[in-house]
Parts: sequence; structure tokens; C-alpha cells
Amino acid sequence: MVKLKILVESQMGITIDDVDRLVTDKYPDRDSISLLKTVEAFYYSGKEEEKGWATDYLNLLNKVMAYILEIVKKLGLPYVDVKWIKERLLHQSEFKFKLEEFFPFPLYVSSGPKDEATVGIMVDSDGRVLESHEGNDEATPETVQIVNRLVNPKGKSARVYGLHGTELCHKIDETGYLPANLYVSPDRTHAGTHWQMGQDRSMFTGIINLNDVSQESEIDWKTMGNTKIDKFRWL
Repeated sequence: MVKLKILVESQMGITIDDVDRLVTDKYPDRDSISLLKTVEAFYYSGKEEEKGWATDYLNLLNKVMAYILEIVKKLGLPYVDVKWIKERLLHQSEFKFKLEEFFPFPLYVSSGPKDEATVGIMVDSDGRVLESHEGNDEATPETVQIVNRLVNPKGKSARVYGLHGTELCHKIDETGYLPANLYVSPDRTHAGTHWQMGQDRSMFTGIINLNDVSQESEIDWKTMGNTKIDKFRWL
């Protein structure tokens, strides 16, 4: 397992000071400002019951944060943006009263603290990775491989289509491999738009392992290295 390296802020816990900071922010988040103002008003109301309610809400946010960090640890993620998790929990548009209500929850991960090009994944309350919900064109191959392993642990395969130079297509047919940094798509119509005037191009299809590509969008996939393609067929 990759050694866990999480960026931990010196004041990682969520406190009323964080609420005060966001309420007085020059550019407050409109969706969450009403909720935060309510928490602040209750906390400073001078009424024990209302302050207790506000404190219980902050404690719930800290409980959820601790739970999320346990999920991160169990997944063996080398790096997650902890500060973003904290801000996400504070920026709620409506009150939640149970831990489960905060899920699915997005995490932004990368191969390490110095790798700033994070990729978003979505996890459920059981710690299962549901999907990659936000790609990143600048993500390193190491980060993409981590995300692929989490989203597709069993190495599922999928049919892809490609429209590329005919000479390259012959080479793919002969070797059984797609070259690195080649765009293919699970959508035949979309793949058919990848052409340039005056170039001799051909279309093909085949089966590849999803862990071998960077899914930059739902229909734009790029090979990360020489990628084996099975059942190659000219179209």
C-alpha cells in the first residue's frame, strides 16, 4: 500500500471561528451563507439551548470529516486535499442531521502533495468509489492510474472507436497495440469527428482495458501508454 501522505492543516478541526470567517468573507457563498448565519446567530444568542444546537452541528461536521479521512486511509490514497474537504463540509446549502446525508462525497486526489493536478472521485458512506466525477487534462499518469484502480478495481474492458491515419491503423492492426497519447472514444459518432481535411484516415474498433486510458471526459479517452487492443476490426 502506498504510504498515506495527507496534508493536515494546523487547525484541521471545524470550529465557530471557521463559520465567522465565512460569514464575514468579502465574497460569501450565496448557497451556504444563510445556513452559516443561522449557526453563528444560535452560537452567540446567549441561549444555552440554541448554542448547544449550533455546537452539535459543528460536532457533526467534525465527525463527518474524521469519517471521511478514515475512508481515505482505507483506500490507501497517497494524497487528498484536506483543506477542500473542510470547506466543502462548511459550504452546505441545507442542514443535515445524520452522517449518511453528506454522501456521496467528492474527494480530490493526486499522486502526492507536490502533484497539484488533482482528479475528483465520488465515494459513498461505505467507502466505495462510485465514479471519477471530475477529470483533469493536466493530471499525471500516476494520478490517473490511482483513480483508474479505484474506479475499476477488476480491470473492466470496453469497446472503443478510433479515427486515425490509415498507416497508423495498419500498424495497430499488425501489433495489436494502440500507441501512447492516442484518443479513442466509446462513442462511435464522436470518434468519427476526429478527422482533418486532406488526411487519409480510417476508422477501427476494438476492446481495451479501461485502466489503460485517461478518461478526460465521458467520450474522450486517451491512452496512457502502449495499450493492448483485442478484437481489432476495420470499419
